[in-house]
Amino acid sequence: MIVDCHAHLIPQSLLQQAQKDAAHFPNVKLNPAGESLGFQFAASKATRPAMKGLYDLPGRLKWMADNGIDRQVCGGWLDMMGNELPAAEGQRWNRMANEHMLSVARSEAKIIPLAALP
Repeated sequence: MIVDCHAHLIPQSLLQQAQKDAAHFPNVKLNPAGESLGFQFAASKATRPAMKGLYDLPGRLKWMADNGIDRQVCGGWLDMMGNELPAAEGQRWNRMANEHMLSVARSEAKIIPLAALP
């Protein structure tokens, strides 16, 4: 079994929920960019938009199959962690991200999720 032990993933559903629930995160600014988003947390500099490979799960699974990778251990994209957020908002943000990472792993056994802490 071949396991890629260092990968980053943004669940597409997280991007969608972040847009839908933007009012619940007053210190998170979403910067739409085509199908993607960039983020800005509190007063920090805006991030670059997320690359498609980070949130395109079918494309990732095809790439894994083409390269003989059986499993991939995935943490969130570092630019979306929100470490600059106030504590309570950071907890809510990370809980939401973790729930979406777990949802991907439940629907796709090839993905092994890592949780984030605020």
